Amino acid sequence: MAEVKAEMENPNYVSFVDGEFFYQKPAFIITTGAVCGGIIVILIIIAAAKKITVNPYDDEEPPFYSPIE
Repeated sequence: MAEVKAEMENPNYVSFVDGEFFYQKPAFIITTGAVCGGIIVILIIIAAAKKITVNPYDDEEPPFYSPIE
């Protein structure tokens, strides 16, 4: 740790990562946007599939295999 502090106190020291956080990089922003977009697309597909699919059960049909009658 002392070596790092001594290096940083050097007047010729240049930091390549000052003020650059991982969430400020384009790759993070693109990845976050793609994940959010994918979740939205999946939710839309699920909602559409629920409307399109047919319910295999009929409410008016009596239970065929009911043991209690």
